[in-house]
Amino acid sequence: MPSTLSRRLFRATLPLAALFALAACGSGSDADGGDGAWGAGPPPLVVAMTVKAQSIPNIVELPGRIEAVRTAEVRARSDGIIERRLYQEGTDVVEGAPLFRIDPRDLNAQVDQARATLRRAEAARTNAQQIVRWSSTRHKRPCGRKTPMSRTHGRPLRGRSSSRATPSCVRRSPGASVARR
Repeated sequence: MPSTLSRRLFRATLPLAALFALAACGSGSDADGGDGAWGAGPPPLVVAMTVKAQSIPNIVELPGRIEAVRTAEVRARSDGIIERRLYQEGTDVVEGAPLFRIDPRDLNAQVDQARATLRRAEAARTNAQQIVRWSSTRHKRPCGRKTPMSRTHGRPLRGRSSSRATPSCVRRSPGASVARR
């Protein structure tokens, strides 16, 4: 509900607004350069053309979106820092063609580490083969004097072997001495 003050303000400005509207609708002698009568100005400019028959191409321009028939996703098969892009954006590429050059230092380090791991595993295999060969020859042919063996552990029975006898298949290093009991 409007207040009393706003009603009084509206009633006071209404006659003033009507006065301004009547003044604006007065004679147009100053505005259009005429003598004040309506339509007494210069004639309007009109462009005239001669109409003749001719063919017009039927062109329709419509906004729209185009979707590719075939799309491709580019994903990395290996990690690394890209040094260079080997294709131009927007051009066709052949399947299997390289698209990027990756910094080879990280990949070379991984290859060297894998080679070192392989060499370590091969060395461990060679050592294991030598241990198997050595232990199999040691148990197959007894060295030196034959001693009775226990049935459980393959060791000579106590008191039956001579500690002075050195088996012929034991290798001695040039400076090693054999301790006797």
